[in-house]
Amino acid sequence: MKIKDIFLFERIMSFGERHPVVKPLLPSFFYLKKKTKKLIKSKKFYFEVTATEHCNLHCAMCSHYSPLANESYINIQEMERDIKRLKELFEGYELTCCILGGEPLLHPDIDKIMNICREAMPYAHLQLCTNGILLKKMPPQFWASLHDNDVKLIISSYPIYLDYDWILQKAKESGVNKVDRENAIITGFTKNIINREVGNGRRNSIVCDAHHRSHTLSHGKLYTCHCAANIHIFNQHFNEHFPEDNGVDIYTAESAKSLLCQMGKPCALCAYCRPEKYIVKPWAHSAKDICEWLDE
Repeated sequence: MKIKDIFLFERIMSFGERHPVVKPLLPSFFYLKKKTKKLIKSKKFYFEVTATEHCNLHCAMCSHYSPLANESYINIQEMERDIKRLKELFEGYELTCCILGGEPLLHPDIDKIMNICREAMPYAHLQLCTNGILLKKMPPQFWASLHDNDVKLIISSYPIYLDYDWILQKAKESGVNKVDRENAIITGFTKNIINREVGNGRRNSIVCDAHHRSHTLSHGKLYTCHCAANIHIFNQHFNEHFPEDNGVDIYTAESAKSLLCQMGKPCALCAYCRPEKYIVKPWAHSAKDICEWLDE
């Protein structure tokens, strides 16, 4: 086991559950861990772009709330403006942009999205994360765009059948050399719990492993996690009223430093999150039941 694996969020939380004396100390531990990471980190920035809010797999407890989403596609012109602005702010940073969903292959112009991302960020690391179900149906221009724009294809390994041999052969024929399988989803799905009661947002943001791990760029704002960016989907489906104004405006930010400083603070939704109550359950299709996300 590598040293970094010892400090995985799940392992630490599991250790805390088994040792009640340790559990109260976990928020302080995560706070110090984040502070240490901030001191030693290099100038790298990872963010995600949501090509579609809806999905064709409908996973229970999806943190993007995709099973609840109506058919929704990103506005390409708006996305292009936002990415160019983010590139301007993070000049000198090593950028990684992941295009995902929902399910990004549902977007009819997914090849154009990759083209725009590469044109706006010539030296960035580009990724496309998909469940892989539609890969066999994708037209030649999709594979050409993966190759021409040097995009890494990431296939999430859900417990469904996929012809990986065909996918790898097709990628090879298309000159796509970067193909990766994401294995974490096979064993279970994490329920990221929210609660109607207001809690300690600062403490929750410290304990939360997703905070600052999945920056999401959407409608001119940058969010610290995809839950905060997509809570409007949950609200609309269940007629709830959780805070939706959770992002930082990238057009009013003066610099990357000031933007990250604002994002270092808990957003409005953090007060309703319950990261210490997260649950890992076997993967399943969603029943669109509110209990998949809400602590009741």
